[in-house]
Amino acid sequence: MPDFKPRDLLFPLVIFTLFYAYQACNQMDRNSLLSLPFKTSSPPLNWSSIDCCQWEGISCDHKGQVKHIWLPSKGLRGSISPFLANLTHLSHLNLSHNSLSGPLPLDIYSATRLQEISLPSNNLSGLISEDIVNLTRLAKLELYRNNIGGKLPQYRDSKLTNITKAIKILMHCKALKVLFLTSNFLQEAMPTDDSIVGSSGFANLRLLSLSDCQLTGQFPFWLSKLKNLEVLFLEANRITGSIPGWLSTLPKLFILSIANNKLHGPIPSGTQLQSFDASDYEGNPGLCGPPLPNQCPHITGNKGDKDIHDEEKDMQSHGFI
Repeated sequence: MPDFKPRDLLFPLVIFTLFYAYQACNQMDRNSLLSLPFKTSSPPLNWSSIDCCQWEGISCDHKGQVKHIWLPSKGLRGSISPFLANLTHLSHLNLSHNSLSGPLPLDIYSATRLQEISLPSNNLSGLISEDIVNLTRLAKLELYRNNIGGKLPQYRDSKLTNITKAIKILMHCKALKVLFLTSNFLQEAMPTDDSIVGSSGFANLRLLSLSDCQLTGQFPFWLSKLKNLEVLFLEANRITGSIPGWLSTLPKLFILSIANNKLHGPIPSGTQLQSFDASDYEGNPGLCGPPLPNQCPHITGNKGDKDIHDEEKDMQSHGFI
């Protein structure tokens, strides 16, 4: 049997040390996590390990820096801490379906690697800051079922509603693909300014939800500029008027819900709008035509031709045809 020498332990010791260094969490990140003012209902979070990369709801990159915080439905109470901005490699934040309150801290907009902010079903309040445009990688923003909105502070343009300001800010988030603002901005007016979305605004947006906001007004024309939009949720508002023909010109739209509004008139015929389910239109007693079972009253050719002409003229005035 060969003689055992102390140097024989050197190689495995080096490998173990390198492996531990590869796995162990960054101490600054650990301290930032411990500074989060979360309170939990039982059971408490399992954050007892020395290595924060092993903590419940936390995952790290190969250097031990926190990338994901994933703590939905954990009974969290308190506020969202500005210490999150110290997690310089954080890319995904999910604190959905908890009882967090207060505004989004401005410091969070310094976490420029964020790709997802998912905070629905909390008690968050306040406004969306213009600084959110600093999050150039942000692809998913979910804030539905919170209390975003309220009275507008003294902005330079005091006529803006909070939802108008929010849309004008968020359209500059170039990477944004998913935007859930459901159940916020309650009873405000639907933004109608056609210039609210510029030629490059929301260029990558695939899903937009403004449902259950009780928004008033008519279909805003700026929605027709969202040529990559695939999913549009506008149910449970107070939208009036008829369904505009340009809605069928959104080339990628395959999910639409405009149920429970105050829309009237025929659903534009000969378009993909007939391919949606009747439930996507229900709760609008004045709507008629396929896929709804109720037929529309007979419309004379002259009136129909005039409506089509008026809409084409409107589209032309906005540079679409």
